[in-house]
Amino acid sequence: MVGVLAALKRSERAFEKDDVIFLEQVGRQVAWTTKGRLRSAIKKRNRGFTGARLAQNQHARIVEATTDARCNAAFESVLSSTIF
Repeated sequence: MVGVLAALKRSERAFEKDDVIFLEQVGRQVAWTTKGRLRSAIKKRNRGFTGARLAQNQHARIVEATTDARCNAAFESVLSSTIF
């Protein structure tokens, strides 16, 4: 992740060393927080995709089992009515 931190002054004098150190600390803190929130959002999104995939797979298994049960019932009905 790349970002920009702008620090402007009304006067034309250069920033003092303490100012630079402070701004570097603020920049690191903002970057750390932003990176953590981004990771959290990605994990949350991935959990959502995983949950959707699991639900989709479970639905497919239920449909398959229901279809198999219907086919078995129809087949047994045909067998029971057939005279050999």
